[in-house]
Amino acid sequence: MGNTLTFTVPGAPVPKARPRVTRHGTYTPAKTKDYEAKVAILAKKAMLEQGFKLTRDAVELRIDFYLPRPQSHYGTGRNKAIIKDQYKDIYHITKPDLDNLIKSIKDALNKIAWKDDSQVMDIRATKDYSFGKDRCEITVITLEKP
Repeated sequence: MGNTLTFTVPGAPVPKARPRVTRHGTYTPAKTKDYEAKVAILAKKAMLEQGFKLTRDAVELRIDFYLPRPQSHYGTGRNKAIIKDQYKDIYHITKPDLDNLIKSIKDALNKIAWKDDSQVMDIRATKDYSFGKDRCEITVITLEKP
């Protein structure tokens, strides 16, 4: 295994939104741009702290997304902070799509952690409900040449 970069992006993960086309041109929605900028800033900070430099080698990307639970998963009244039994052990199979979540991270880290997206040769990603701390945990591993 090569050099490794690990960091966490606090807050609810934001999927890559489709570009918007208007009479005046094409643009990426502000929410997507802001999230990608946040990921980039946190990545640069972690890179400085961990001595990770932009790589031109093959990269493995591991991402764990922890998303907010819908209000319907919780009880009411004095039980409003308690998750209902039928929702305790379920998969996150609703939007946002995992591939759009991954795309926002890949785009944010392009030309920061690696030179080009084509270097990402292995992606392992999960999405799950958070238990109070929405976040995205990211690990970038440079793969050593055989």
